[in-house]
Amino acid sequence: MSFFRNRSMRRLKDNRGILSVDFLFAMTMAAVLCMMMFAFTTTLAMIEITQYVAFSTARAHAAAHEDQDRQMALGQAKFNSFNNSKLFPALSPLLGNGWFEIDPKSLDIRGGGRGGATFDEDYGQGAQDALPHEGVRFRFHAKILKMNLPFMGAITDEEDFGTWVTGFIFREPSAEECRKTMEVGIRYQAIKKLDRMNRFERAVSIPYSKGDQAYFPMEDNGC
Repeated sequence: MSFFRNRSMRRLKDNRGILSVDFLFAMTMAAVLCMMMFAFTTTLAMIEITQYVAFSTARAHAAAHEDQDRQMALGQAKFNSFNNSKLFPALSPLLGNGWFEIDPKSLDIRGGGRGGATFDEDYGQGAQDALPHEGVRFRFHAKILKMNLPFMGAITDEEDFGTWVTGFIFREPSAEECRKTMEVGIRYQAIKKLDRMNRFERAVSIPYSKGDQAYFPMEDNGC
């Protein structure tokens, strides 16, 4: 019995092969870190690309046109063009490999104007702020970040690993809005209301400024 007991003790004290275990563990952790670094850097690069999509869509929407509906249609058309492999052959593989997704149904275009819809309330801005939030936003999903890693488990418990991508550019007045604003008297009142801080209104209300009596229209080909 003592022979078997001594032999078992020698086996417990034997540390041969421990370096192989350490090596396998270290290689596994190195592979995990490489996977995480690749996923994070690729996601950051894709966010920059989708930020250009937002900027380009907002720029197309902001350009002046016949009416506001046409401006919104141009923004929608520009956004849809990024899914066209013939127009953007380098972008389609990046969005079609299952790692990343731009949700087309989430596209939200707001340009103020008729309906007065802006993103002010969504970003904690009120009517007292001088600069409205006008432009576009949509959802970007990074499916590559939803993974299970050895020894670490899932990166997140969230169902959706995504964020809003925004592009804010002031919309130019449409031709329809210009025609209505250019009417004598109406344009003057519209100019006074352009600034949310009412600075124009206060400027024409100071003593001896004559206010409305000093106004006369001088047309050019602007708006």
